[in-house]
Amino acid sequence: MSDLAINLLASAIAGVVVWLSQLIVRRRKRMRVEGFFGLRATSSALLIVAKQARSEWATAIEKADVSAMVELAVLIKSCGVTPRLYMHHEEVPGVGDEVEFCIGGPMSNQRTAAHLRWHMPGVAQGTFEEDPEGLTIKVGKKSFQRVRGEVEYALIARIIIDDAKRPIFLIFGQTALANEAAARYLVREKAALSRTYGNAGNFCFVLGLFGREVYGSHFVRLVDDITEIAFDDLSRPARLTDTKPQSDYAGG
Repeated sequence: MSDLAINLLASAIAGVVVWLSQLIVRRRKRMRVEGFFGLRATSSALLIVAKQARSEWATAIEKADVSAMVELAVLIKSCGVTPRLYMHHEEVPGVGDEVEFCIGGPMSNQRTAAHLRWHMPGVAQGTFEEDPEGLTIKVGKKSFQRVRGEVEYALIARIIIDDAKRPIFLIFGQTALANEAAARYLVREKAALSRTYGNAGNFCFVLGLFGREVYGSHFVRLVDDITEIAFDDLSRPARLTDTKPQSDYAGG
C-alpha cells in the first residue's frame, strides 16, 4: 500500500473517530437533559401559561411569558418531544402523566395556585391587603419582596408527585419578565442543575432579577435554595393566596 493510501486511510479513520466521539458527547448531553427534565423522545410535554394580568381577555398572554414559552419549547423540541400549550384556566388532562412546565404566579395562573396548595404548602404569595405590590413570595418565615427598579424574584421548582410518571416544573415569578428570566436560567443552567439535584426528587430555589431597566431579563442570580421548607407542611405560611387569579395583578 502506498504512503498516500495509508495517509488517506489514517485520515478517514481519524475523522470517523472524531465524529463518533462528538456523537457520543452530544448523546450523553441529551440523555442528561432528558433525565433531568423527565422528557422522553416521541412523547409530549405540557406548557401551561398565565393570563395577562390587566387584560379582560382570558387568552391574553404577556409578551415576556411568550418568550418564556419559546425558551422552553425549544428545549422540549430538542429532545424530540412535542410541546402542547394550554392556558391556565383550561382543563388539563391528568397530573404527572406528562412533563409539565407551569409558568406564572398563583394570582395569574390557577394551575400554579393548585400546585402550591397541594404540593408546596410552604410557599405562598402575599395578598394585596397584606402588601400593596401584591407580589411578595413567602416561603416559611422567609419573604422575598420586590423592590421596584432594583430586584424582583422568581421561584423555580421541580415537583414529583408520588407514583407520578413525569415531573412538574413550576416557574413562578413576581412579574412576567421574572418568568422569562427564570425560564432562560432553567434552560441555560440545566447541566449544572442536573449535577446538583440529579434526576429524582423535589427541589425549589429562588432567583433574583436585578436592574431590569438596564439589563432586561438577563441579569439573574441564585438567591436561596428553599427546598427543605417549600415542601414542608409545617412551614406553611399563616395565609395562603386565593386560587382565583386577580385581574389587577401586575406580574406574570
